[in-house]
Amino acid sequence: MTTLSHRDFFNFKNRYEEKLAVCDVFNLQVALSILVFASMALFTGCSATNGYMGHEVQTQVQLNKANFNVIKSVEGEASANYFLGMSPSDGNLIAQAKKDMLKKANLNGAQALVNITTDVKSTGFLIWRQKKVYISANVIEFK
Repeated sequence: MTTLSHRDFFNFKNRYEEKLAVCDVFNLQVALSILVFASMALFTGCSATNGYMGHEVQTQVQLNKANFNVIKSVEGEASANYFLGMSPSDGNLIAQAKKDMLKKANLNGAQALVNITTDVKSTGFLIWRQKKVYISANVIEFK
């Protein structure tokens, strides 16, 4: 049987505690790295926006003359949330946004909508996605 001297015991103890400290620091670094990457994954999402300006309206009105005034700009909006690709929203988002825009425009008499644009924005994260449709236009009034 071998016996350890006091000095050997403390040398062994100090080396063991140093190794434990190194392991604790390494484990802490690994845990912090995992926490940082998990946080980044949790708060990261995707977003895309599409726009369209090209609505065609068949009309005989000439807008190249100074026979109208721009009254205001209006915008309609509709949105839906999707979980696992399904949404409880009913109907067409573009039709809903157009209806909202027409309500806000409150057209009367010789007023019309021009420069109609449609923008679609999609935002998502893992199993959730939100789609928003914006339709905007200028309201003009003929003289």
